[in-house]
Amino acid sequence: MGVFDKIRQTPEDQENEMSFLDHLEELRWHLIRSAIVVLIAMIFMFVYIRDITDKIILAPYSPDFPTYEYLCQFDSTICNGLARPVDPSGAAAALTSGQIILQASEPSEQFTRALFIAIIGGLILSFPYLIFEIWRFVKPGLSPKEKKGMGGFILYTSFLFFTGVLFAYYVVSPLTITFLANFKLSDNVVQIWKIGDVISLVVMLCVAGGILFEMPVLAFFLGKMGIVNAAFLSRYRRHAIVGIFIAAGVLTPSADMMTQIAVVIPLLFLYEVSIWVVKFTARKNELE
Repeated sequence: MGVFDKIRQTPEDQENEMSFLDHLEELRWHLIRSAIVVLIAMIFMFVYIRDITDKIILAPYSPDFPTYEYLCQFDSTICNGLARPVDPSGAAAALTSGQIILQASEPSEQFTRALFIAIIGGLILSFPYLIFEIWRFVKPGLSPKEKKGMGGFILYTSFLFFTGVLFAYYVVSPLTITFLANFKLSDNVVQIWKIGDVISLVVMLCVAGGILFEMPVLAFFLGKMGIVNAAFLSRYRRHAIVGIFIAAGVLTPSADMMTQIAVVIPLLFLYEVSIWVVKFTARKNELE
């Protein structure tokens, strides 16, 4: 008799195996439904790709973008540096006294950027549903009290994510673009920007903003698992402030203090909210 013939599964082993397989099957259907929703959102984005590109993605590169009107109140040099588009077709735009020309330098660049916008845009539009599927997957393993406490998880997570995306779009993107458009090594340099880099800058800033604004959600789960506590976050507040300033410097390379403050203040506020969330979570854990 071989070794494998001696192996016999107990009823408990079979039950655990079925339970594990059931979980895999459940996870598979969650992934399938999520993929279908993302695919539908991607198709929608691709069908309207030209309008989305002109009216949303490239809008922060236009002098008519509404944020610049408010920026001018803080820094007049921004207003002085803005100029009208070179031609009405919008193929080229000028944010400074010198022209900034947008061009596609590769045959497939516009198509690949269209796919990039469709994929990232589809994920952003589908974010609430993706969170909903995550919630449905973990919900059976939660206690009734945990289910009740997590009732607003989808709403809060989606709100923070879209707030971060909008903040990056209306605040961080214009500030970053303004700095890059006005920075010159020499007046003899003509600014010709690749359309792929132009699109990636706005899109990835928005994604980064959405992720950064999930700080309180991350703090909630870390506090729930006992990895961090309010005292720890308060003790390392100064280190967090330094890290936030570094993150703001990466997102907005401008050396202007007003620009840095505009990005730092919301992140500092979110950090303080995270401390409160962890403290509140610890109190609930003690009561339970």
